[in-house]
Amino acid sequence: DEGKRLIDGVNTLYGMPTKLANASLIKGLDKYVFAEGETLHDVCQRFAVKEKSILKLNGLTAGYMPEEGDEIKLRK
Repeated sequence: DEGKRLIDGVNTLYGMPTKLANASLIKGLDKYVFAEGETLHDVCQRFAVKEKSILKLNGLTAGYMPEEGDEIKLRK
């Protein structure tokens, strides 16, 4: 699928327009790689997850500002 790759046995979604990040594309998604200009808030809104949960899961602190290429776990 466009924008979705298997890296080291883990499904990873790379930054892409929201319209491409639909439920069928992210099914089974484990990690997300930020595109330029994306924020944690953007990604949490896209995947309907709470920022607080993602911060805790990834050992991040409030105010985290991702850079292009940063990778986060979306689920355990």
